Amino acid sequence: MALYVWGKNCALSMAATEREKTVVYPTLMEHFGSEVVTDYAAGDNHALAVTEFGDVYSWGRGKDGELGHGDPRDDQPVPLKIKGLQEHIVNVACGNIHSMATTITGHVYMWGLLHDEGPPTSTPDDNESSSSGMLMGMAEVRASTQNDPILARVVRDAEAAYREGTNEVSDFEQGVDKMTEHRHRQSVPRLATSLIGHFITKVSAGAGHNLALSANGEVFSCGYNEHGQLGLGHANTVSSFQLILSLQGLFVHDIVCGHQHNLAQVQLDGISRCFTWGLGALGQLGHGTRRSFATPRHVQGIAAAIVSVGAGSHHSVAVDEDGIVYTWGHSEYGQHGVAMAGHDLNDAREFFVPRKQQTLATTAPIVSVCCGSHYTLATGRDGRLYSWGWNTYGVLGVGHFLTTTAPQPIDKLNGYTIARVMAGCNQSGAIVDCMGAPHAMRFRRLIVGDHSSKRYDLALTVPTAVKSSLVHWVFLKARCPYLFGYCRAAVAAAPQLCGADHVPVVQVHFPDLPMLDSPVLKAILVYLYTDRLDIAIHKVAAVKEVAKVFALVHDLPFSIACKRTVGKQPGLAHMLNENAPLGHCTLTLHVALLDGAMRYAVGATLWSRQVVVVRTGHDDRGADPRVRRRLV
Repeated sequence: MALYVWGKNCALSMAATEREKTVVYPTLMEHFGSEVVTDYAAGDNHALAVTEFGDVYSWGRGKDGELGHGDPRDDQPVPLKIKGLQEHIVNVACGNIHSMATTITGHVYMWGLLHDEGPPTSTPDDNESSSSGMLMGMAEVRASTQNDPILARVVRDAEAAYREGTNEVSDFEQGVDKMTEHRHRQSVPRLATSLIGHFITKVSAGAGHNLALSANGEVFSCGYNEHGQLGLGHANTVSSFQLILSLQGLFVHDIVCGHQHNLAQVQLDGISRCFTWGLGALGQLGHGTRRSFATPRHVQGIAAAIVSVGAGSHHSVAVDEDGIVYTWGHSEYGQHGVAMAGHDLNDAREFFVPRKQQTLATTAPIVSVCCGSHYTLATGRDGRLYSWGWNTYGVLGVGHFLTTTAPQPIDKLNGYTIARVMAGCNQSGAIVDCMGAPHAMRFRRLIVGDHSSKRYDLALTVPTAVKSSLVHWVFLKARCPYLFGYCRAAVAAAPQLCGADHVPVVQVHFPDLPMLDSPVLKAILVYLYTDRLDIAIHKVAAVKEVAKVFALVHDLPFSIACKRTVGKQPGLAHMLNENAPLGHCTLTLHVALLDGAMRYAVGATLWSRQVVVVRTGHDDRGADPRVRRRLV
């Protein structure tokens, strides 16, 4: 499993510009190499990832301890393993500036800015929350409308409606005008002792509150509670997890947190239903009113059983068993996927109750949803991922900065089997099942990225290339004998053709292959190193022709990838023989599994100066040398 991310790049310095932090397409997190990623979560400016071995990595902002490394830092540019988590982790969640993790044994750990259950670990931080203050989660949207007077008015109107909704606030909010609470920086993971004795299977985090779901369907909550988001029937902030009594006797299948409200998938009378509670000022609870509720209430208007729920900052989404998507809540930023964002301004109450998402209802049945701050991601039964909403930082993954009010597919992930999709505040992630040998991804670093510190002994270029692709003889020998022979003959004919570091530079040029440009050559080289094909749709035909000339045939993983990718694109299906069974497509590449091919190259030739090590444990440093496999 590989992790692809897009949206706000929290790995960059906080001083970076918005454009510098923006990742508009799903992009592979190459840091994890061959490690299998099983879970991902993102907060305002930090992110977490879990590997198959139960290790947790964090990156981004860490000033308040949300990274869990024990030394609050402003920036952590690359994922770093959290050493304080000694148990096997299976699930993580991120609040604005805090983090949570669930272990395989049902324990919960927390770190960052917390309402402390025990003695503080550093200087306390005073935080005020007011039930009559600004809506949380609107700061970045408000900042992005500085140069647009119309959108700025929309934000002001939305906040004014929230402040003026005094006739609809619930009784428990009356008189709770201001609360001052103390939170402390917890820079290393801390066990949530109030949950000991309960086997927790999932945690979810809002702006400053948390939910925990147990194996027997009970829900526990703690944190800020100014709008009743803890579901405890009052508005008092709670530092230790407490059982939500109003859900006792009902089995809860799933929980999700918005900024200050929650959704739960609850078994009611034998049918899975949606329950909501917390802040309701923008209709995000789906009860037709601006009232906030301090206990979970059943959302009416969805007849079929619920299979998935999602919560944004102030909007909510649910999917029924027929694949129909329902949305409600805040509507000024295209969160509901209507044809025009301005349409929602005519009557904001239109989405105070669940409304069917019409576009998806006629195109693609949906199986699951998740929400970021002001956008939604939905996975269809066809395996495609759809997005809509406010496209700040490129969170929609469609390659541009325009808000997309109608759902559209994220084509960059076509051809991959999507295992899980997660949406953070302004960051998104998808865990995909990649083809090929898992350990082969370790070799991607040798062919992609900065080569300044890497050893290589051959450079390949094409006539139109600006720079060369730096490669290794041993990989060409093992994976593509034709290209290996071509390069060896070229070097033998002109040994004086050397570049930097006395490395031969070979120009790969075939008069009959005008389509052989840098992207095509790079795609084939990356495949030879990693067993994975990553190429733009419009370049697949070019790859086909080059593969024929390079005598690359009979490679099953490549066949499957091409068939999946091309088959989903109208007008491109002719590139493959659609009548042939999977694995026998017209376009195929040669090579056995990478491991076997490399061993063959090592045994058949004298590559004494080339050493490739495949890591089989958690960390090679200090590991038993017997677990290392020396291939060359």
